[in-house]
Amino acid sequence: MKRRTEDFEPYFNGRKRLLPRPSDLSFYNWETQSATSNPTPNYQVIAENPSGLLFKNKRDRKILNVDPKALTPGDNSARIAVETSKYTQVVIYDHITRRNLFTLARYKRYPWLSYDFETKKACCYPSQKYLNAHDFTFDNWKKPERLTKHHKSERHQTAMAKWIDGRANKRNTSVLSKLQESHTQDVKENRDYLELSMNVSCLRRSRTSCSGATMNNVMV
Repeated sequence: MKRRTEDFEPYFNGRKRLLPRPSDLSFYNWETQSATSNPTPNYQVIAENPSGLLFKNKRDRKILNVDPKALTPGDNSARIAVETSKYTQVVIYDHITRRNLFTLARYKRYPWLSYDFETKKACCYPSQKYLNAHDFTFDNWKKPERLTKHHKSERHQTAMAKWIDGRANKRNTSVLSKLQESHTQDVKENRDYLELSMNVSCLRRSRTSCSGATMNNVMV
């Protein structure tokens, strides 16, 4: 529910940290050892349960188990641990309801799909980005014929070709940038080494000159 009531751009940009609040679906204060829970339009909190904290989806009535020791988080659910240095622990629970059949299998078959969780509709990302075409949307997952038709369309193939070229150019640019950075670093290290060698050489000459002058003075 936070995404609907709060701007998440500062979190994505790293300017703001996403921290738990007492108004969240479930919250536990480690200092006071007090717990609070708040049902939402999507989930019901089941706190008094021998198996631990559970969440029940109000649409398909499936149970989501957030116990990390559980063999599975539940039907149509996935537990994804995210490694990051910005937070102590980040775990994402992804639950797919019966009404939303946008599954991973469909995404693998149609990798160009982009899904909007607010409108519950999918669109063609390459067509929107490279052709500025926003007329294709899809939400009837029980009848995927329109997906196949769009996938085979000439306009979609054109958008896909531009998308692939764009990704390839981006990778090449990234590799070239790394090579340039490496070359710049090598040049800097060589210059530093050359400067150090010149300083040492000058220092040796200076010491030799001083020694010769001292000897001449003694001889005189």
